[in-house]
Amino acid sequence: MKKGHDYLDCILYIVFMILIVYMFMLKYVIVLNYSYVFLGIIVLISVIASAFLKTLKIKNNLLIGFSGIKPVFLEIKPTLLLVTGASSMGKTRFIQRIIKKLSNKIDIYIFDWYNEYHVLDLPCHEVNLSTMTFSIRNEKEIIEMRDLLSITLNLTAHQTNLLLRVLKALNSSGLVEVSALDIKRMIEQLAIDYENRLEIEAQQVLLKKFEGLTIGEKRLTYSIDPGVFVITGGELEKRVGYAIVLRGLIQKFSRENFLKRKSRVIVIEEVHSLIPVEDVIFVKWILELQKYGAIIIMIAPSASLVNKTIRIRTPIWISFATAPSDASLVNLKLKEKEAVIRKAGKVIKFKPLFFKIKEKKQLKIKESKIRQTSSGGKNNYTIITNNNEIYSLNKNTNTTSKNIYKIDDEWLIDHIDPNTVKVSGPNITTYLPLTIESIVKLEEIKAPEKIIDEFITILAKENY
Repeated sequence: MKKGHDYLDCILYIVFMILIVYMFMLKYVIVLNYSYVFLGIIVLISVIASAFLKTLKIKNNLLIGFSGIKPVFLEIKPTLLLVTGASSMGKTRFIQRIIKKLSNKIDIYIFDWYNEYHVLDLPCHEVNLSTMTFSIRNEKEIIEMRDLLSITLNLTAHQTNLLLRVLKALNSSGLVEVSALDIKRMIEQLAIDYENRLEIEAQQVLLKKFEGLTIGEKRLTYSIDPGVFVITGGELEKRVGYAIVLRGLIQKFSRENFLKRKSRVIVIEEVHSLIPVEDVIFVKWILELQKYGAIIIMIAPSASLVNKTIRIRTPIWISFATAPSDASLVNLKLKEKEAVIRKAGKVIKFKPLFFKIKEKKQLKIKESKIRQTSSGGKNNYTIITNNNEIYSLNKNTNTTSKNIYKIDDEWLIDHIDPNTVKVSGPNITTYLPLTIESIVKLEEIKAPEKIIDEFITILAKENY
């Protein structure tokens, strides 16, 4: 963890304590004898030593807020963390800040239910369920997949048994990686007893459920790499898709060398939608991920919606609102931007630190510094702002890009499109392709070295 801003308030608190002791000594040193001065020096040394030890202690902790002037830390170790609260209370921005602080050192996996984590600049894996494939190499994987689909699709016992036959038939046909489309086709082809009404109904229900999960013929073997996972589609598609990703994480972590394992953070938005209240399979998977060194952050509107076993086994609970069923928290009367953290049997009210989204800069334009050009029948403008930054504005598409580089008072290089730049100088304007040969042309027209350097930079960005 970085020292930087998170330790600043803690350091100021330590300095404040040292100053108090020092001022005490200055006030009473005249009237007190030297033994008291000596005692004051001992106290001062003790405070400094204590501050040093506290600084060592918080090295593996992350500052998440303040309870009065006392900092509140989250210990960075494999654990379960439940974050609850009503919509718009700040849960997501609170988690975003935690992720931002840890992303440089720890692998982050986010189940982004509502596409809210794109602001963190993490790799994004946008996946459509109909293109996902999953492994059924052996009996264990077949059973795991049966349980996963049975829970997420809310299947009955007869439907689950038929699904198991389908998965075994796919495995027997030689497939080890299958998609929802493969399952749907095998359901249609599977021989069933047409005199058995329950089996016929099970086949019809399975076909209907998998019909909604199979859109198009495209197949994609996705990789479970750190980043933000966005499953497109409705609630059912997301529930099944994130369940498959969760299972994939277990398989990935189990294959990695246990001795070289590193800390990981898994953020599960809408955990109540993914893990049913009475489920045991998903609970087992969550605990298994923790065993592999994962910090699992689960987010839900209320603790009462979360699986009871998960609640019991979660040592840290942060709440941004008090539900009527949370009797131990109601009397705390939380205000806006306040939360409570419950850990080790203690409940502490604190003010959390939130992720701050950087606002886009507004262009301050001087009318006298706008010149209109024409390219391909579209109205383009060159805009010089008050701080002399130069932008290109397309009026038809209402887009602005900083692709014009002002080298000095006389020379300009304008990155018009991916293949062309426009170079303007004293009594000369030329359009050059983004090729190495154009460097010779720039030298022929006696372009400054800064123009040539900028051209090479643009060339590298576009081609490499």
